[in-house]
Amino acid sequence: MIDSFWLQGIEAGRKNTFDCIKAFSETDFTEDLKKFDVPTLIVHGDDDQVVPIGAAALRSAKLVANATLKDLRRRTARPHLHPPRPAQRRLAGIPEDLILT
Repeated sequence: MIDSFWLQGIEAGRKNTFDCIKAFSETDFTEDLKKFDVPTLIVHGDDDQVVPIGAAALRSAKLVANATLKDLRRRTARPHLHPPRPAQRRLAGIPEDLILT
């Protein structure tokens, strides 16, 4: 997982990563969220240290009509950092000998 995370970061490039953080932290999506007109599932961890649940998911759930908020207790909003389950590994075509447990 550490190697995978490193690879994602190195492939993104330094400037792209910095630009992404700037856009991520400074863009106000309030008006966009108000325009959602389909049922929407919002998933967020209550232990996310980068984007607190109150600043993102709770506010988004209030802005989006027909929103359902799934609060993952004591988890972050980064499920991709957790080891994949066997079925997920098979679907992704990840060889068993490459999985760190």
